[in-house]
Order: sequence, then C-alpha cells, then structure tokens
Amino acid sequence: MESPIYLGTEKPGKLLLKFAVPCIFSLIISCLYNIVDQIFVGNGVGYLGNAATGVIFPVTVIGWGISLFFGDGAAAALSVSLKKTKPNTFTAAWATASSAPFWAARRSFSSATSGETASFG
Repeated sequence: MESPIYLGTEKPGKLLLKFAVPCIFSLIISCLYNIVDQIFVGNGVGYLGNAATGVIFPVTVIGWGISLFFGDGAAAALSVSLKKTKPNTFTAAWATASSAPFWAARRSFSSATSGETASFG
C-alpha cells in the first residue's frame, strides 16, 4: 500500500510520470474532440462549417483554460482551508471560489460590450 504522504517522499521523476500521463491523455482526448467535430461538420455542413469550428476552437481552449484556472485554484484553496481548524476559513474560501468565476466573466463581458479591453488588475 502506498504511503499517504508520497508527494513529499517520492522521487520527482516518478511523480511527474504518475501525474503527467493522465494529463497528456486528457489533452489528447480534448483535441480529438475537435478533429471528430471537424469531420462531422465538414461532411454535414461543408467548408463554411469547418471554418466556423476552426475559428471557435481557440475560444473553446481559452474557456477550458479559464475553467481549469478557477477550478484548480479553488480546489487548492478549499483543501488548505479544510486543513485549518478555523471554521470560517472554509466558508470564506468557498464563497471566493464560487463567486470569482462569475465576477471575472461579468468584468470580461461588460468590458467587451463597452469597447474597453478586459484587464484584471
């Protein structure tokens, strides 16, 4: 049975292999989604459909990146707050994690509709 603290005791190369392989497979599957989508849209709609899916794919990847940014950050913040003994820490972390994506999207869309460039900071 593995030690529950293997992240601090295992060799970095072994840990990298253990965590990188599933990540690589998930990225390959995500990109296969675009390839299959191009095939079906190309056969069903034609070259204009392929152009549309080719234009929207980078937007989709940006959306994946933003969701991973907030999801992984929220997971880390919630994990740290669960370890602390103060009960209000988890509540504050949960409120921040659940509301931050909403406010970031609101700021981004309100800037895009008013003609400003979206900047965070």
